[in-house]
Amino acid sequence: MTIAALSLKRLVFSFGASMVLMSPQASIAQNFNNIAFHPVPLTDASQVTEQGLLQVTYNRVAGEPFHTSSAEQFQAAIRQVENTSGPFSPAAAQQAESLGDFLASNGDPEGAVEAFEKSLHIHRVNEGLHSPAQANLLKKIIAGEIDAGNLDAAHGLQESLLYLSKKNHEVGDEDYVSAILEWADWNVDLLVMANNAPVNTAPGGDFASLNTQLITAQDNHIEAIELIRSQPASSPEYKKLLIHAEKKMAAINYIANSGSGLSAYSPDSDTFPAGSNRDSQAEMAYFFNGSNALKRAIAYSLEDPQPDYLSIAEQMMVLGDWHLLFDRRAAALTIYEDTFELLDVIQASGDDINRIMTPGMPVTAPDSSFTANSSTTDYHGYIDVEFRISKFGIPSNPEVIASSEQDNSPVTRALIRKIRQEKFRPAFIDGSATSGENVKLRYYYSYND
Repeated sequence: MTIAALSLKRLVFSFGASMVLMSPQASIAQNFNNIAFHPVPLTDASQVTEQGLLQVTYNRVAGEPFHTSSAEQFQAAIRQVENTSGPFSPAAAQQAESLGDFLASNGDPEGAVEAFEKSLHIHRVNEGLHSPAQANLLKKIIAGEIDAGNLDAAHGLQESLLYLSKKNHEVGDEDYVSAILEWADWNVDLLVMANNAPVNTAPGGDFASLNTQLITAQDNHIEAIELIRSQPASSPEYKKLLIHAEKKMAAINYIANSGSGLSAYSPDSDTFPAGSNRDSQAEMAYFFNGSNALKRAIAYSLEDPQPDYLSIAEQMMVLGDWHLLFDRRAAALTIYEDTFELLDVIQASGDDINRIMTPGMPVTAPDSSFTANSSTTDYHGYIDVEFRISKFGIPSNPEVIASSEQDNSPVTRALIRKIRQEKFRPAFIDGSATSGENVKLRYYYSYND
């Protein structure tokens, strides 16, 4: 059997267009908010030393002092440039941007936005309203507005960034398509940041009643895919954008299916809201929309004259994860075994097999960037857990075997509930999934105080 036949033998590709993801964060009571867990195999946990973890925790909790004298030095430099070169000189724009960078890194997003806006104004005076140089400043202003909690302002600026990109690039070129995808991603990011869960859709997967952000994201991903496919010859970079768009299409379907479950779970409940009250027809539509998108991504990769089979194997694992997330356990297992067979045919190294198949790791949505919680990037501690998984990825008997803190019972309870509700990639022996394998994971956790 050829490699291509092996990759395709159980995949039926269809090219429909329609499409989502659940945030890994959860709100827990008793002084913790937006807790996030980051699991790694316990054998890899030594990469983050306890000393480093404690230092990160100190920086997270205590923060760094704001250096007023340094801010004043930036202001003095701006005044000096304005006196010598004029208030609208390029040097004044650069000094204002540097001040914004400093304020942003020292916890003053409002001050940073003001400085960046001053720099942006100078650029517009000198270069016109739509100069390409403004894009980076707009992104910095958007980040500042997000940090300041001004999502409405950030949304308007993101739309301005899309308009600027369209003014400066030809329809269909790589930067034009990238701008459309950034705008699509933003609409889903906004939904997650605002924790504004989408409403249920009508049976059959009709998106008419979905939240506006998801509709916009879906339409823009479809537009980007059609633009790329209309090009006479797609470059490798175009192909990456195409695969990126398809994975995001699947992710959007996962969000839509999660309904009110954008906050992944409640520690005060033994059940997840996601999927528990979904209309069966709607859930089936979301499943097939996402599955078809992930299959198309694999098909694009197989079209290459010299396919990257390691990358294809990674995409096949994502497709298997998708089936497991929707409780298509037998189909998921078949795809995982196909992936293992493909890696064996191409004589992949043991390290590559382990990296791609990651046995014992929790299954995630197709594109985790939508669920990243940017406000909890530093870790407060870790919890080591041991449990067994079946060949269908179902965990059992999770037990805490170590932790960085003696008294973290609220976090521990939340983690145990999370594990019981998750699905995991199975372990393999001689190419077949096996049940009863022990898994040891270290979960680093972070939260907002």
